[in-house]
Parts: sequence; structure tokens; C-alpha cells
Amino acid sequence: MTVIINPDSTLQNNLMSFGFDCETGWYPLIEELIDRLNKEFPNEEIKVLQVKEKYAGLRFYVSGGTERSDRLIDFYEKLSCHVCEKCSSFWTAKERVKGGWYKTLCDQCAKKFEWENITE
Repeated sequence: MTVIINPDSTLQNNLMSFGFDCETGWYPLIEELIDRLNKEFPNEEIKVLQVKEKYAGLRFYVSGGTERSDRLIDFYEKLSCHVCEKCSSFWTAKERVKGGWYKTLCDQCAKKFEWENITE
């Protein structure tokens, strides 16, 4: 296995003790990314340092890997801007704002949780 997720309870080597610090709608996207990293880069050791949401986008921080694996991670981070953080709805999500917080939500989840559309 090339992707290593080893939570550090002292928070000195990585922040994975917090788990995936994002809504569950992105979990399938994260799992797919990890699977692809394992399949496409079997000889590389990639240590996951942190997975979180920031400014309505997925952030997947690692150590190790190569420029090619970094490009794959970048692709999935950009893809997250089209996937609803709440329900995983694909290509229907938009960036929303509420009280200074940003989220990527589909119209249905935005309405349910009263988030405003900030992009057309």
C-alpha cells in the first residue's frame, strides 16, 4: 500500500487524529483519490498529513509522492468544487456563503441549510 494514514495523537507529525475534517459528502471522493493513488503509484510512499475543507474546496495534504501524484491530488481538489459536501451530488454543486463561511452545496442542500449562492 502506498498511501499511509497514521494519525498522530500528539499532532506533531500530522493532523489525521482529526480524521477527514470535512462534510461526509466528500468521503467518496476522498476514498476514490486514495484508491487511485494506491493503484497508479504503487511504488511511492505517500503519507497523508491532513484532509480538510477550506474555502469550499477539498485540501489533501501529503508528504512524499511525485509531481504526477501531486497533479492527481490537485485534480481531485478541483473536482471537489463540483461535488456537494453534504450529499455527494455531482456537478450540481456551487460555492455558497453564510456568515462568512464558504461551502460547496447543491441547490437542494443549500436551500435546506439556507446557504446563499455566490457564483452563477
